[in-house]
Amino acid sequence: MNAKVLRALSYGVYAVGVKTPDGRLSASIVNALAQVTNDPPCVCVCVNHKNYTNECIKESGQFSISVFSREATLIQIGSLGFTSGRDHDKLAAQKFRVDPNGLPLLEDNICAWFICKVIGQTETSTHTLFLAEVADTSEEVAGHPMSYEYYHTVVKGKTPKNAPHA
Repeated sequence: MNAKVLRALSYGVYAVGVKTPDGRLSASIVNALAQVTNDPPCVCVCVNHKNYTNECIKESGQFSISVFSREATLIQIGSLGFTSGRDHDKLAAQKFRVDPNGLPLLEDNICAWFICKVIGQTETSTHTLFLAEVADTSEEVAGHPMSYEYYHTVVKGKTPKNAPHA
C-alpha cells in the first residue's frame, strides 16, 4: 500500500487540547478530523487508544481543536506529537491561552480554533472516533490551514507511531 495516496486526501494537521484528570493542560497532534454535520455543527476526531489525550477526552467529555497554519514549524508540531502528556508538559514551549471551559487554545501559527463537546464515541481496534458538537469557534480563519499533504511534502514532517494510519 502507498501511504502517499492517502495523504492526498483533504485533511489537515490539528492540535487537540485537553484538560487532564488531575487538572493539567495538554495537547496532541491529529490529522483525522472531519466535519460531519452543519446544523448542529458536529465534527469527528480520531485518537489512538495509547494517546493520553484519548483518556482525557473520555474523562472530561470535551476538547479544543487548534488548526495549524502553513507557517507552523516542525518543532512546534513535534513537541506535541512525539511525546506523551503523561510524562511531559507538552505545552511548556507553546504560546496558548485557556478558554472559559479550561481548555488550551494554541496561539502561534494557528489559523482557527474551535471548542467541542463529546456527544458520542465509537471504538475501533486501535482508535476512538469521538463525535462532538462544536460549541464555539474563532471569529475567522486567518491564513491557510496546513494540510497533511503539505506537512509531508513541504514541511517534510514525519508521522508519529500513534497516527490513525500507523
